[in-house]
Amino acid sequence: GIYTIETFVHTPNYNRNLKEFYRVLKPGGVLVHFEYVMDDIMPKAVEQKWRIIYDGSAMNTLKDFRISKIKKIWEEAGFLDVHTTDITARMVPFMKRLYQISFVPYFILKLFSKEKSFVNTYAGHHSYLMRKYFHYTIIKAVKP
Repeated sequence: GIYTIETFVHTPNYNRNLKEFYRVLKPGGVLVHFEYVMDDIMPKAVEQKWRIIYDGSAMNTLKDFRISKIKKIWEEAGFLDVHTTDITARMVPFMKRLYQISFVPYFILKLFSKEKSFVNTYAGHHSYLMRKYFHYTIIKAVKP
C-alpha cells in the first residue's frame, strides 16, 4: 500500500504522480491519501484569497481539487473503490492554532503590504478564516 499526505497539491502534475503510484502498486494495493479539497463554488473574494495561496506557493494544483471532482480524478487514473472521508472538523483546532500563531506576523506584514510575499503566514491566517470553503479529506482507492 501507499500512504501519503498532501502530496498531490504540491506537485506540478498530480496526474503523472497519481499514475506512478498506480503503476507501483500491486493489484489489490491500496492508496490512502490526505489532501485539501476546495468547494466547487466559492464567493469571488474567497476564491481570490485562495488564488493568492495556490498561485504564490507550492500548492499549485490545489485549484484543481474540487469536492465534486476529487473521486473522478482517482478513478480516471484507474483506481476502483474510491472513497472519500471529510475530516475537516478534526483539523479546525490545528487551523485555529495556526491562525493564532500567524495573527501578529500577518498584520505586521500587512502593515508594510508584504503579506502576499509570505505565503505560509498568509495561508496560516486565511485558511482558518475561510475554513468553511474547503475540506480536509482522506481518499482511499484500490488498484484492481
